[in-house]
Amino acid sequence: MTGNEGVRKRAGKIRSLLVGGGCFAVLLVGVVFFLNGGGDETRTEPSTETEGSQLTLACAAAPRPAILKDGRLVYDDISVTLEDVCIVWDPESKTEHFIRRAGFRSESGEFGFLVPTPTKPELAEAGEGLFDRLDGSIRPKYVAVSTTVIKWFLFFPHYGTRPELKAGSAREKSVDVLDRKRVAGYDAAVLAADDPGELNQWLKKNGFSSRPGLEKWLKVYVDQGWIITAFKVVTGQGLRPVRMSFKTEEPFHPYREPEYQRTGEASPRIFRLFFVGPWRAGGTIGKGGTEWPGALEFASPEVSVSELLGDDVPSGTRPETGWLSHYVDRSSPRPGTDELYFSRDAEQSIVKPDPVKYEGETKVILIPLDVILPLVLLGGGYFWIRSRRRRRIHRTG
Repeated sequence: MTGNEGVRKRAGKIRSLLVGGGCFAVLLVGVVFFLNGGGDETRTEPSTETEGSQLTLACAAAPRPAILKDGRLVYDDISVTLEDVCIVWDPESKTEHFIRRAGFRSESGEFGFLVPTPTKPELAEAGEGLFDRLDGSIRPKYVAVSTTVIKWFLFFPHYGTRPELKAGSAREKSVDVLDRKRVAGYDAAVLAADDPGELNQWLKKNGFSSRPGLEKWLKVYVDQGWIITAFKVVTGQGLRPVRMSFKTEEPFHPYREPEYQRTGEASPRIFRLFFVGPWRAGGTIGKGGTEWPGALEFASPEVSVSELLGDDVPSGTRPETGWLSHYVDRSSPRPGTDELYFSRDAEQSIVKPDPVKYEGETKVILIPLDVILPLVLLGGGYFWIRSRRRRRIHRTG
């Protein structure tokens, strides 16, 4: 036997020993890992309250109201911090269901709101569950990222009195009171007028504020023959979302605000809009007008409209299939120079948030070192003896 052949034989023995021991070690670690379990886990985010649920909920205001103090009107700048709106559009019946709630902060416990619509609305209370279901539909999937750790061990060893809406004749000069109703914690009056000055006087007589610029805001709607619904908070009733259902040629959101609300400093606020309709919706300020600053965060036809809307929107005047679009508008003050109109977006692709990864359970795999080492040695010895026998047989043959 030459020197080179001896070296090669010794190298072959060492290689056999390492290969055999490594195979046993890998096999045992794999078995332990399988028994301990592993991999990532995908689930939806646990239910949590939305930001809006931590604030008082109300219908968002058009003009800022005033409060009565010592017999005088004192303006209270209500800070609307969050608005949630759901618009359900049925093109077959030309019906819009407009559901709104808002979070606000104010020193006054009594205030009122004005909401314009092109036709007389039907008023009804909507349940809080509607917005819970909408939030659940757009919520991203949460992916738990598991961490695996291998550990070696030794196996052995308004202030004042709130004026009520005045009763009496439904006609006050040029103001028609089309309906009065207590709904969702509000006293509501549905008004039609042919003179903005007379409408402004009716509002003042019934306890609503009047600022310079409000009459100009009212004139826009009176000239178009629109309806104004005046909401007033009922003390101690608690505020819930309100549904307004009405006929309209195209879906819209009453985005226009009086000029005094669009100037000067404004508190930060968030406006979230859910649109349920036959297509992915796009919005403009005015009909075919300027771009709306709302950011699209979700759009998908992969929703069950009937389950989403439940009993909060009457069947027969709502689509049974369609898209859910979700926009967020963080502008403050908002560019409310006109209404916000919706139509079929030029882009009809699906938009969904990326899955959110968070640190999940840490898995610890325990490997007994004083059991592994003997097995490695035994496995290496087995392969070494087996290789020697093969070489002997080869030499004798």
